[in-house]
Formats: sequence, structure tokens, C-alpha cells
Amino acid sequence: MLNIPQQYQVNRRIGLKTIFSGKMKPAEKKRLKASLKAVHLTHQISGEAIPSWLDEFHRCEVIMFLDVELDTLRPAESIAAVLQRLMKPPCVIRFHDTHQESFSFAHKRLSLNDADDIVLVESVITPPQAIHSRNAPESLLTQSLDFQALQNTVNKKDLYIEAMTKAFIAGHSILFYRVTEFLHSSIWYDSGEVLALFGELKALQGLNQQKKKAVQLKDKVAVNGKIKQTIAGLERKLIS
Repeated sequence: MLNIPQQYQVNRRIGLKTIFSGKMKPAEKKRLKASLKAVHLTHQISGEAIPSWLDEFHRCEVIMFLDVELDTLRPAESIAAVLQRLMKPPCVIRFHDTHQESFSFAHKRLSLNDADDIVLVESVITPPQAIHSRNAPESLLTQSLDFQALQNTVNKKDLYIEAMTKAFIAGHSILFYRVTEFLHSSIWYDSGEVLALFGELKALQGLNQQKKKAVQLKDKVAVNGKIKQTIAGLERKLIS
């Protein structure tokens, strides 16, 4: 989410020692120590203007926004997985070095084995882009994630899921030729449909990757068939 209302502004530095004291594997801590330069909590959506969502799987009372400076953006994806586990509430993380930035989202649920732990159900990290390119009016990421452009404010969980899915679409706008049409559809008012859409888009991304790796013609044909079926299903969602 971008251009978050000032009422949610925090601007508090989080000490790296606090981050490193979190529960993680030695290799993960080593990776963070080698890359992290600074972490700031910039905003936090709290209060009930946008209602919280509490059930047996979710405890969504706040949405956190972190600004994380790295030496280089290359390890951002692996660092995102660690930080998203450490930050139990829904969290939007902006990673950046001196030239580029990426945004991380993760849909989380409470662990069935430990109520104090969380499980990452789905995650997104946007492809790196030049820092100043987001300020261009035609930036798809800016248009998609502007706070005022988000539609489902029924509760914080649904708002976050909408932003996560739109971030994926904005970062993979060539996934198939009509994918950006979802940004202007009415699907965002149904979080169940949004999660189903996200799953299908991720599946299509995986099939495209399989196609690139396929060596034998029969394998490519089989994957092509699955790609066509998935795209047909996505097109039906646009019509309905």
C-alpha cells in the first residue's frame, strides 16, 4: 500500500538487535546480519476505522509497514521470508538499496500447533524496479497499491489480501494478456474470490516456469494444455 493516510504514520526506528533476537535459524540470522542496514516502522493501520478480523486462523488487528534498507537488493526475497515470519501481523515491507526497491506481502495464519506462532500461506515480492520509477504517474504499481484505490475496507484482512494480490498482478503484468483487467473488476469485494484468483495466478506462473524448463516436446505440449485451461478459467472470472 502506498500513500497511506497520515493518521497511521509512526516513523519509528527498530533496532537491528531487536530483529536479530527474533526466533530464526543461525543461517538466517547470518544472512540478515550481512545485509540489513536499517529497519523503520513507517506506518501501522490500527484502530477500528477499518475493522479488525479475529477468528481461529487469523488475528488481524493491525497492518504494519516496514522500510528495510539493504546493502543490495539481491537477497530481498530470502530476507522477506524471515522478516515476514518474525512480524506476526500482516506486514508490507519495502526493501531498497541505493538504486532499486521491492515490496513484500505475506498472507499469514495462526499455527495449528502453536497459537503464538504463524504460518506463511501465500507470499509476494514484487520484481525490483528503479526507486524513482514508482513516482511516474503511469506506474502500474503506484496505481494499484495507492491506498485510495483499494476497494475492500470491510476489514483489515480483506484489505491486505486485496493489496497483496494487486501487487502480484502489477509485478507480473505480462503473465497473460488480460491479467491487468482484474485491477478494474469487482472481484475485490469478495476476499474468498480474491484468494482463489491469487492461487490461479500463482499456478499460471508456475506452469510458465515449467514450460521454460521442459526439454521434450511431449512435456511442452502437456504444459501448454494446462496453461490454456488456466487462462480460460481466468477469462471466465473476468466475464462473471
